[in-house]
Amino acid sequence: MTSTISMRTYAVAACRLLYLGLTALAIAGVSGLPTAVFGQPMAGSIPPGSYAGVHEEPPVAHEAARVTSMYWSLFPSIAKLRLREGQQVEAPQGEIIREIRVDGNTFLEDETVQFFLSFVEGDAFDWATAQQNFRTMLNSDFFDDIKMSWERVNGGIRIRLDVLERPILRDIRFEGTENGDKDDLLERMELLEIPIALDQPIDRRRMSRAEGVLTAMLQGEEGLQFVQVSHSEEPPMDGSSGVDVVFDVVEGDRVRIENVYFEGATAFSQKELRWITKKTGEHWLLSFVTKNDRYSPAGFEFDQQNLANEYRRLGYIEIDIGIPEVEVYEINRPWPMGDTRRLYVRIPLKEGPQYRLGKILIEGNERFPDEALAALVPLNEGDVLDIKGLVDATTAMENIYSNFGYFQVVIAPIPVPDAATAIADVEYLITENPIYTVRRVEFEGNTNTRDYVMRRNLRIGENDLWSQQRIQASKYRIQQLGYFSNIEEEVLIVEDPALGGLAPGQEFNPAELETSESQKTGEVDIKLKITEVGRNQISFGGGVSALEGAFVQLGYATRNLFGRGQTLSFSGQFGGRTTQARLSFNQPYLFNRAIRFGFDLYKSRLEYIDFQQATAGMSVRFGFPLDRNEFTTLYLEYNYSDIDIGDMSNSFYGMSNYMMQSMFLMEGKRTTSSVRPNLMFNSVDNPYNPSRGRRHSASFEFAGGPLGGSLEFLKTIFTTTWYKPTRVLGRGIGARASQIFAFNIQGRVVQPMGDMEIVPIFERFFLGGSNSVRGTQLRAIGPIDQFGHILGGTRAFQYNIEYIFSVADPVRIALFHDAGAAWEGPFNEIWSELRKTAGVEFRIFMPVFNVPFRFFWAYNIDPMLQFGEQRSTFEFAIGTTF
Repeated sequence: MTSTISMRTYAVAACRLLYLGLTALAIAGVSGLPTAVFGQPMAGSIPPGSYAGVHEEPPVAHEAARVTSMYWSLFPSIAKLRLREGQQVEAPQGEIIREIRVDGNTFLEDETVQFFLSFVEGDAFDWATAQQNFRTMLNSDFFDDIKMSWERVNGGIRIRLDVLERPILRDIRFEGTENGDKDDLLERMELLEIPIALDQPIDRRRMSRAEGVLTAMLQGEEGLQFVQVSHSEEPPMDGSSGVDVVFDVVEGDRVRIENVYFEGATAFSQKELRWITKKTGEHWLLSFVTKNDRYSPAGFEFDQQNLANEYRRLGYIEIDIGIPEVEVYEINRPWPMGDTRRLYVRIPLKEGPQYRLGKILIEGNERFPDEALAALVPLNEGDVLDIKGLVDATTAMENIYSNFGYFQVVIAPIPVPDAATAIADVEYLITENPIYTVRRVEFEGNTNTRDYVMRRNLRIGENDLWSQQRIQASKYRIQQLGYFSNIEEEVLIVEDPALGGLAPGQEFNPAELETSESQKTGEVDIKLKITEVGRNQISFGGGVSALEGAFVQLGYATRNLFGRGQTLSFSGQFGGRTTQARLSFNQPYLFNRAIRFGFDLYKSRLEYIDFQQATAGMSVRFGFPLDRNEFTTLYLEYNYSDIDIGDMSNSFYGMSNYMMQSMFLMEGKRTTSSVRPNLMFNSVDNPYNPSRGRRHSASFEFAGGPLGGSLEFLKTIFTTTWYKPTRVLGRGIGARASQIFAFNIQGRVVQPMGDMEIVPIFERFFLGGSNSVRGTQLRAIGPIDQFGHILGGTRAFQYNIEYIFSVADPVRIALFHDAGAAWEGPFNEIWSELRKTAGVEFRIFMPVFNVPFRFFWAYNIDPMLQFGEQRSTFEFAIGTTF
């Protein structure tokens, strides 16, 4: 109905214009006037006060009305020409313009209006130019009406412009519906490349287009199949100048899809096809969430593509999916529900024959043999022709070519079906195009990071063959640094010379290509556009530990120190019974080579009820990558520390002998001298907000023996962490994981060596807290003696499982399950000691701090009431659990 009204409006406007034009022409003929006055300069005289032109082809009724007024405003001037017999008025053609005057403008400056004119004061007047300027102003988006006239002044003429400005669009409102969304409507118009701008002159053409867009939105998303939309202009509600556009919506009945039937379907059942069509589905219990029972053409286009893909995967390459037939019918429902209307959607299908694969033909390839390329097709002769398999093979071929310098290779699989035999040969047409090398690699957007920090992580260099795989590896490696939130590539062809392809049987030699000008066929420049994130990381927290009492934790780290890729950090823990401080430095490239270097300085003080422990020490480490991608690194760390036990009270000697031995509590100083080799594999995409990749490590710490020191032990730690996207939006390095499955497993063992029989308490393992088992007290998981003292375990095990939903950057929601145990006895005691929790965690990644802020609710299955644990708890933490 909306389209019909619009067409009638256009028709009425056109008829009125035609009638007015013929009337004016008839009057001009009777008066003896030249009829060209409406379109071209008049050959005779032009009186003062006459107008320069008219508007043509009005698009809407409002503009038709203003053009009509223009015709009538011309009529008195035309009549004046013959008012007195024989009177002649001298034409202004060529006379000097002494003044240009603008009247009627309120928000546009005089200079802005005069900008449309091709002449200025002091120029000679030209009738044709004035008329063209007049039409340009009318066709702009700033004026509803314009009158251009002239009058004589001393020494020339004055040009006068009387303008009626278009009103300013202040707001968009909706009446008759609660489903109108201004922001959504403006976004849809933007996507259709017909944007609507507020606080700008109103564009009535686009307002009419917006009616159709809003109608489609309400039909497809709200199920309002009988909705009617119109719009009007009203004064703004705040009393300001301009207008508001009010969309008047008559919703009609909300009609749901009751039944979807696929006519002609034999390869799939009706149930299977309904499962494929996600946007066009039947009404069911959760339709208010899925909204799939609201028919819309846009939604069906999405389903149509999915249907075609599924059919083509089964060999139905000639599938034809017709336009749905939508029927509205009444459903009689018992009182008090009342009758309602529903939609019956019939989708016609013509499946055609099911084809099987015949021969695979390769044409146009010179670099690689037919057999090598055909082997990439995951189908054998006689198999059902799966189009997806053909497309996957095309991608695999393109990847091979792109890794050997073929930047512009084009590969097209063409099925050649034979309906009589239901056999289809597939011909791959390959256009190899030139071989390219990399001329230059540049970076854009790194305001703090030095170029060499990123360049040393590149896996492709200047003068190398173009390789898409190495480009992606370079971007991934740079993203792993954690300094950037986004990395995009831009590739520009430097030159495009003629190709001389390889002769049949000729082997390709990359080294020869780089040195021989006759084979160097083209060059590309690569620009990596990056977006940096903050370099500073701040963390803080606090809690109560059964061992350490109340405490506060603070941490500060600056990554990418001075833009050189170094890390400097400080962390501390302060409380009534504990004080700890640590200073760390890491240099990923020592002497500009792939050698890792770092050191730690630390000091701590623990005040227990019966004794005091003070520790001071340092560690230094080196690392060496073991593979080209630098995923695998071998570290070697040396650690030295002094442990001083003192201030022992008499009451302490009343404790158990085991407690005394486990704490190694004899007054005096103890030293630890150890070396720790650590083998690590890390392919996680981002160290602070990960979504994909793996991280595995195995470390063995040897203390005492030939290294000296008073403590002798062997400590072994194994850790494995996985992040697996289960749903991904986008493709390539820029793909965003919207759902992620993650888990972390860690096992630790420490055992005494040499003359030492008991592992001291400060070398034992304690679990619990937001960084290990959420919902438990910090360091509260471990063996407990009869006096309620936590002894710490010589064995520890924990696992963390998460399913993460990426709601919108930077917000994530995670369902988690944690478990952990620290114990003294044999390994089979783990199941009796395992503490378990589960809950929900809300995370906000703060770019300023470069860490996630976490709010979580945890359910503790077996809380330790003596340590103040509760079965249900809400907590806040900063940083990652694993």
